[in-house]
Amino acid sequence: MLRDCSGRTLGLVPRAIYHAAFLSYWRAHMSESIATTFTNYRTMADMLCYQARRRAQHTAMSFAGRRTTYAELDARSNQKAQALLSAGLDKQDRVAILAKNSDQFFELNFACWKTDTVLVPVN
Repeated sequence: MLRDCSGRTLGLVPRAIYHAAFLSYWRAHMSESIATTFTNYRTMADMLCYQARRRAQHTAMSFAGRRTTYAELDARSNQKAQALLSAGLDKQDRVAILAKNSDQFFELNFACWKTDTVLVPVN
């Protein structure tokens, strides 16, 4: 089940497997203290959910003068995840995006992680 940070059910989601490799990469390339923080997360979606609860109003990212908090990133990625589920996407389905660099790319990226779909950026 896909749940938001408050525990509210958003929809069915298959188990995410490929997230472990991404987290492994992050842990290998961060300082030890930062990497230790990430060892408790199973997926990147888990990490965002944790940060949205713990540091809701802190800046998660900044792009073109726009500041996005962890709570906003979590909420927007949940909306996009719901749209993917409503469109009938299944586990490991590909989601292509053809766009210029944008903060919305990261919202869609987290939505794909939350729904166990695969984001395919096309430049």
